Amino acid sequence: MGTQQQQLSADRLFEAAEACVSLAMSASERSGAVSPHPADMMDSPHPPAQLRGFEKWEVREATEFLFRLGIFFRTDAYRK
Repeated sequence: MGTQQQQLSADRLFEAAEACVSLAMSASERSGAVSPHPADMMDSPHPPAQLRGFEKWEVREATEFLFRLGIFFRTDAYRK
């Protein structure tokens, strides 16, 4: 999670959330399974194009936002 100095603006949160949803949809279409946690995918040697330009904490915040909205659901792949 971001520190107090790292507050995500609403616009940036929505941009990151949109990137996370796009990533989840494309990963799901390719594999037919639940996609991994978007922030975890940023640690790979080749992070997904949808997440370029975002910091890991921003993606983590966006993912938590999508959980609260009920767009993403917690599964074993999305454990806190």
